[in-house]
Amino acid sequence: MNLDDGQEYVVQYFERARFEWHPGAWPERYDVLLGRLGHTLLEARTAEPAISFETSPVWTPTLTAGLRVVVQRGPFPVPQADVLFRIVEGPNQNLAWRLAGRTDDWGGLWLQYTGARAGLDQVEACVDVNRNGRCDAGEPRASAEVWLGLEVEWAAQPGWTLLLGQDATVTVRLVLGGKPFAGVQLLVNGLDPEPTPPTVVTTDTSGHVTLRAPSPAHPPIGSSRVIVLCLDWNRDVECDLALEPRQLLWVSEVQIGTWLPSGTADVVGGEYAASFSVSGVAGLPVRLVVTGANAQARTAVTDSFGSVELRYRGERGGTDLITACVDLNRNDACDANEPIAGPLAHHWVTGAQLSLAGPAVDGDAATGWQPGNASPAFQATATLEPALDPAAVAPRLFIELVDDTASARVAGGEQVVRWFSGVPLDIFVLHGGPGDRLRVRVWLDSDASGWLFPGGDDLLLEREVTLTG
Repeated sequence: MNLDDGQEYVVQYFERARFEWHPGAWPERYDVLLGRLGHTLLEARTAEPAISFETSPVWTPTLTAGLRVVVQRGPFPVPQADVLFRIVEGPNQNLAWRLAGRTDDWGGLWLQYTGARAGLDQVEACVDVNRNGRCDAGEPRASAEVWLGLEVEWAAQPGWTLLLGQDATVTVRLVLGGKPFAGVQLLVNGLDPEPTPPTVVTTDTSGHVTLRAPSPAHPPIGSSRVIVLCLDWNRDVECDLALEPRQLLWVSEVQIGTWLPSGTADVVGGEYAASFSVSGVAGLPVRLVVTGANAQARTAVTDSFGSVELRYRGERGGTDLITACVDLNRNDACDANEPIAGPLAHHWVTGAQLSLAGPAVDGDAATGWQPGNASPAFQATATLEPALDPAAVAPRLFIELVDDTASARVAGGEQVVRWFSGVPLDIFVLHGGPGDRLRVRVWLDSDASGWLFPGGDDLLLEREVTLTG
C-alpha cells in the first residue's frame, strides 16, 4: 500500500541486486531513477536551461562594464555552459555574437566588456546549447541595460550641518555620455536616529533632482542624523546593497544660541566679547556680523566645545547689533536658510551727564526743605552720551548715593538703584542741611545683570553735591 496515493503496488525484491533505470543519454543515463524523487530530478535536468542577469541596469563610471550571468535548469545551476553576448543598441553597438566564457560550478559567469564611448548600451546574452558559436532560435536569451561612463554629481554642502528640525535636501545631477540623464529613479530615506520610508524622485530633463529627507519628529539637540541617497536602477523602491550606488550623509543637527543678554554696554575704547554656542559641534564656520556704530564682519570656527567668540574694540559711540549664523555653505554670509542667533544690542558710550534740580540744590535760601523721607529734597537725572538707538534694548544705569556729612536715600531707603537714562530720580535727604555734602555716582550696567559690580561695571562719573536752601 502506497500511503501517498492509497494505491496497491506489487513489488519484486531481488537478492543481492537492485532495480535501476537509466532513461537518458550521457550524463543522465548514469543517474538512478528510484520513485518519484528520481522522476522530479529527471524532469528538472531535462528542462530547457534559462539565463538571467543578476541585476539590470548596471552602472559604471568608466567605459568598462561587468555583469554577472546565471544559467539554471529550474533550481539547479548549469555548469560549463557556453555563454555568448552582443550589444544590440547603444553607442557601442556590435551585433556579432562573441563568446563571453563558460559558466562555473554554480552556473555563474562574469561577463565583461569595454566600450569606446559613454552611453546606454543594451547587452544581450545567450546560452549556446549546441555550441555552434551563434545564438540559434530557441536558445535561451536575456538582456540588460549598461550605463557606461555615468557621472553622478552629489551636490552635498560641506559639513552637512542643519538647524535642528530642518529637512535635509541635496541636489543630484546625472550625466551620461556628456549629456544630462533624465528619468532616473532615486531614493532618499533616513536611517538614524529614526528610520524613515524612502522618498522616490526622478531626474528631470537637465539630469537634476532634489531629494528631501524629512527631519525626525523629535530630534535630540546636537544629534547626528544618517541619510541614505540611492540610485534605484531596477526601480524596486529598495536600495540593493553592492548593486546600486548610494551615498551616506552624516548630518549634524544644531541650534545656535548665546547666554548673553541684549542691551549690554561698554565705554568707547573698551573691548567686548560676544560668545555663541552651536550645540557642542566642533569645526563649524560661524559668521559674526556687527552692524551699527562699529560695523564689521568675520568668520570663526567653533572650538572643541562647539563655541565661538567675537571679540572687538568699540572705536565709536552708538549702538551695535550683533548677529551670528552657522555658515553652512561657507560663502561668508548669513543666508535665509541658515540657523541664526541675534541680533544682540551692545551699546558704546562716551560718558554721562548728571543734572540736579530741586529745593536742596537750587541755591535759593527762600525755597526751604526739610530732611526726612516725607518729600524728595531734589531730583537727579543721568543721561548717557551719545544718543543711542531707540529701537534697541536700552542700557541701564546705576545711581549710587554716598554719604558724607549728609545722608541721602532713594525711595525705599536704598543707596543704589538701577535706573533709566534721561529719567529723573527722586532723592531724599535723611540727615543734613545747607552746607552739608554727599556724593552721587553714575555707573553703567555693563553686563545688563541688574546688579552693581564695581569691579566689572564702568563708573561714568562721580559728583560731590553741596546742599543749599
